[in-house]
Amino acid sequence: MGRDAMKHAREFCPERFAQLSDQDGYFFDLGEQMSERIGQLEEQMAGNALEGEAWIDKIGRLNMARARAREAVYSELYQEWPPEASTEDEDPDEPWFNLHSPLTPEEGGPEPQD
Repeated sequence: MGRDAMKHAREFCPERFAQLSDQDGYFFDLGEQMSERIGQLEEQMAGNALEGEAWIDKIGRLNMARARAREAVYSELYQEWPPEASTEDEDPDEPWFNLHSPLTPEEGGPEPQD
């Protein structure tokens, strides 16, 4: 998670990122805090086991709680590290993401096939 936060900061907040004296240490600590916060939220969001709950339903409930907790924590990160104003000419009609660009292996995408 710290790597995700570092990647976001480097890409969207380069000036603020450059001002950090210990970038690796800062984002390592931030990743630890994010993991801890996700664990806390996940536990709260999952709630108690339901009487008669099938195991597949329990797995679904727990997975959904984890996904919602991650979403909340990453949302907090993006609020703390909002994108800096760009000096480049940008097309306001272009999305900030590319749906057609596959993830690289470093970003969690598949390894290239020969």
